[in-house]
Amino acid sequence: MTRVFRVLVASRDTALPEKVRQALAALPASLGVAELELQSLDISQVTGSEPLNAASLDLLAEARIFLSEPRVAPRLLPHAPKLEWLQSIYAGIEPLLAQPRRDFIVTRAGGIMGLHMAQYVLGWVISKERMFHLAPQYQAKKEFRNAELHYRHYDNVTVGILGLGDIGLEIGNLINRAGFQVVGLKRSGLTESRERFSVTSDLKTVLSTSDYVVNVLPSTPQTRNLLSGNVLQACQAKQPCFINVGRGDVVDEASLVHALDEKWLSSAVLDVFAVEPLPVESALWEHPQVTITPHVAALSMAEDVAAIFARNASHFLAKTEMEYKLEWDRGY
Repeated sequence: MTRVFRVLVASRDTALPEKVRQALAALPASLGVAELELQSLDISQVTGSEPLNAASLDLLAEARIFLSEPRVAPRLLPHAPKLEWLQSIYAGIEPLLAQPRRDFIVTRAGGIMGLHMAQYVLGWVISKERMFHLAPQYQAKKEFRNAELHYRHYDNVTVGILGLGDIGLEIGNLINRAGFQVVGLKRSGLTESRERFSVTSDLKTVLSTSDYVVNVLPSTPQTRNLLSGNVLQACQAKQPCFINVGRGDVVDEASLVHALDEKWLSSAVLDVFAVEPLPVESALWEHPQVTITPHVAALSMAEDVAAIFARNASHFLAKTEMEYKLEWDRGY
């Protein structure tokens, strides 16, 4: 008798189900892909405030696999007693950690956002080094000024990376290839990546030697408020730009604003926040040294998510080790 695993897709990306079908169809038939029955939940019904309708509840009751946005999954889990595996559409899985159920496998959308985030960070570093933001101001005044648009040799500029997981390594490697010095913070498994890519477990070393401090750390009990209080005072000698593409709760807002006002930091580029969307009353919106982007440093593209899901589906069916598997006790 053929096993059938109902796969439920819960995503706002309407292109995702078809991309998943295409990715699964490309796998060898011997893997048992025919055993996967792909169906989609009505995401508007799932994310609304009304109770789940009968159609959604019927689908959930037999679901063995979710391909889901993490934020909607906690609402679905109580109605999915047969769930064995959840593939997150994103790299971040904090909403899943906040719910009590632990009897299923979670895999992150790892390995697909690193390059996007690295390009975002490199773009901002180069833009600030070359002072591109000044060009439109001078153009508006019809001023042909070049003395102010000076820049440093990149090999004299150090970019510190807080967190050397797959995304942090991708950022560090791209920044390094562009000619910048790189120093990375890693708490365990220290390795020397390259002669110009040094690694340390000492946070103060990274903060005090960097011209740019890039946070890539996930949100865990060990990283929350890691930079809060007066920790960023260690930056005051070089007054770096702080770029946050990790998680917003690595530093509380008051501490970040204080570090900017005290000129421990020269500026901040923020893509992530402790509360999202960022509340309108936040002081960050109007701070002259802050640039805000709305959590777009790396987007989950349907074809990329489908590819990681297909690979993990083959592992799931074969009962082999899955990629980017969540360790519940570590939080990532």
